[in-house]
Formats: sequence, C-alpha cells, structure tokens
Amino acid sequence: MRFMKIKKLSGSDIFLVIVMLELFLMGSGRFLEIGPVTLRMLFFAIAVFYSITLAIYRNHINKQIFLLVCTFIVVHLLAFLIGSLNNARMYLMLNDIKPLLFFFMLIFFCTFIRDMEGVNLTIKTIKAAALILALPYLLFLLFLHLGIIHLDAQTIAMIENHKGGDIRFQQHIGVFYNGFFYLGVGFFFYALEKGFHERLIALLLFTAIVLTFSRGLLLAMTMVFFLYLFFTFALQRKPILSLLIILFVSAAAVLFLRQYLNIVGNKYLSNVMRIIVFNEVVDSITPLSVFFGHGFGIGTAQRPIHMEVSFLEIFHKQGIIGLLFWAVVLIVILKNYSRAFKAGNGKAALPFVLSCLYAYVLTATNNYINNPAGMSVLLISIVVLDVLGKNSIAPLIRKVSVYEKMSNMQIAD
Repeated sequence: MRFMKIKKLSGSDIFLVIVMLELFLMGSGRFLEIGPVTLRMLFFAIAVFYSITLAIYRNHINKQIFLLVCTFIVVHLLAFLIGSLNNARMYLMLNDIKPLLFFFMLIFFCTFIRDMEGVNLTIKTIKAAALILALPYLLFLLFLHLGIIHLDAQTIAMIENHKGGDIRFQQHIGVFYNGFFYLGVGFFFYALEKGFHERLIALLLFTAIVLTFSRGLLLAMTMVFFLYLFFTFALQRKPILSLLIILFVSAAAVLFLRQYLNIVGNKYLSNVMRIIVFNEVVDSITPLSVFFGHGFGIGTAQRPIHMEVSFLEIFHKQGIIGLLFWAVVLIVILKNYSRAFKAGNGKAALPFVLSCLYAYVLTATNNYINNPAGMSVLLISIVVLDVLGKNSIAPLIRKVSVYEKMSNMQIAD
C-alpha cells in the first residue's frame, strides 16, 4: 500500500518513531545501557508512565485494551503466586516476569497510535527498519566474501560475548542477529504491494533472511506467506492453481532445505536439547500444573530459567491458563482484522495479521511472543487493527494490490 506523505511530525509522533525503531533495530535492547539500566528500560518507564497519566487525565481508555491489560495482570499475578508457593527463588521469578512486563506497552501504543496518520507512520517505520537491517547486513556479507573485512576467531568470540549475546556467527558464512526477526515482518509489508520497487525490496529482504542461515526465521516466514498465497488463489476459485502451489512448494522445500541445512551445519545438539527439555516438562506434569503450571521461577534441570520454545515454557510455568491467554491475544487480533475488513481496510490490515501469525509460528521453535521482540508486533497490531476497524483508509491509498481478494477473507466474530 502506498500512502500520502505524512504531515509534519509532532513531538509525540517523534517519540513513537524513536521507541519503535529501538524495538525493531536493537535486538534484546542491551546495546545501549548505563549500569543495569538499558535504553529500552528507560523508554519503557517513560512511555508507560506518560500513557497512564494521559489516560487518567483524559478519563478515557480503550475498553478492549483495558480488558486485555487486566487479564494479563490477573494471569501473571497467579503465576507469580504459584511460584512463591512452590518456593521459587525471587530472582528467578523476577527474571521470568521482567520481559513480560513489556505487555504494558499496549497502553502506550493505544495512546500514541490513535488515527490513520498514526497507522501510516507505523507502517513507514516498520518498512524503514527492515531496510536498515537488511542493507548493512548484505553489504557486510559482500565485504566479508570479497576479503575486505577480516574476522579472526578472537574478534568473533568478542562480538558473540557482547552484552545480550544478540549476535551469533553461523559457521563463518552468515550472522544471526536477534533483530532480524523484523526482516520477516518487513517482508510482508513489501511483498503485499503492487509496485516493482516494493517487490524488489521484498526479494532483498527474503535474500537477507536466507543468508542469516536461521532455519526458524526462514521456515516461519515462508510457511505463513505460502499459506497466504494458497488461500488467495483458493478464494479466487482457482483450486488447481492452489494444488500446484502446494506441490511446487513441497518439492522445492525438500530440495532446498536439504542443501540449506547442509550449509547451516549440524543442529543435532540443539534439537536433542529441545527434546530433553520437552521430556523434563512432561515428567514434571501434575494434575494442578496442567491448568495452572508450576509458577514463575520454576524451570527444569536443563533449563532453570528460560526455554528455547516459548509455548513449552508458558505451559510449564503457567499451564493451560497461560496458553489460553496468548490464544486470546491472537483471537483479539483476528477479530480486529475482521472489523478492519468490514470497514474496507482489509488490504492495509493484512500485513499486520501475517506478521502476528509469523510471530506465533516462530514461537513454536523459539522464544518470541513472551519477550519484547515478538510481543511488540502483537501489541502494535492490536492497536493498528483497532484503528483500521474504526476509520476509512481509502482516501490515503493510491494503488490497489493484486492480492486484494485475500482481504475478503472474513473471520467470524
């Protein structure tokens, strides 16, 4: 989608952009810190305090946002209480709850993204951030391949051991950075547009993701995007084409992944560790823990703090109640998309929905939705889709995507 130029930015707009760019570009948020305080913590404190103060001053808060925040507080206080009853160490419980507190940023996004200009600004920021991540990375790989940049083992170890451990080298052929999650998010925003330049940028982002040599990112993004293509053609009543897409993608995936995984290297130990942790979680199940979990601060022998698979960690510490909370978040996102479609804004809303599905699929193998990186996509999407459901974006759109019919997918209320 192409929007008209954004009007002159206000102070609150500038702060919103700065906060979003820090989230999208700075990985775990530990690159800029003074002692124990990071820039992300500072932004979080200012944003939440200001937003709550403003909501009290206006004597108004979005009902949906209010209910979600209250539900979050109840569910996570329960996990904290259960952890305390199970004699969990305080520092372990605080370590678990710390990244989850980012959910309160929902109030901030609701306060600052209030109209179509805010939606427009958010989309442009997401797209800009994806480019900022992709271009330097591809140039770095090019210079590395040409021998312009030389990295010895000591330099690589120093970079990987940097605060936060955000950067990991992949067999000396690629680099994984926690912020690369937003390459996939940006891909959806560019790939769904009609223009040649937008499709070219989408290809560039896809190339960057492939060259991260991260199985999780690539599989999650391609899975969501090909499901989108399949349903697009199915809605256009082209079942044969849909079947051909499935066959082609399946065959290509087998051939490509075999070569891709050979390049990435042996992930046997990583896979085995996930299986071991899964078995530990299963062995620790009790009738009560199925529903309520073991509480914050209670891990397993192999993973006393956080687990690679977020859904497994949520089930272990919060039980079915914890999983249901994140299911409710997804349902809210889909319902807001349904309202956006009915308001004529399905095209603008679709990249946000696909980005959320991408985050959920990725969480099946990694930890995203229960930390600021993945959670920010969900929170922003909830607010943006709510705005799109209450306003018309038609006057701001110049071109219509060839995938317009995908927006006709209705979701039951």
